Amino acid sequence: QSDFFADIGIYKKSPVYIGIGENAVRSKIFEMLLNAGVPPENCISKLSFIARNAQIGKGVTIMPGSVVGARA
Repeated sequence: QSDFFADIGIYKKSPVYIGIGENAVRSKIFEMLLNAGVPPENCISKLSFIARNAQIGKGVTIMPGSVVGARA
């Protein structure tokens, strides 16, 4: 973690994805990236099902077969 954030400037033009399952840790890393000016990208499978009126946030991962319902 410390090496990544020490060199965060080189990632500002690259997509960054968060692949951490622990909610508290993922939230902390998300905030650290935002504060460093590196907004995490979404990773959304083409094999997922997302309602047209669902609102997807930033830095989310939606796996194949996932269903995101209406007004989610």
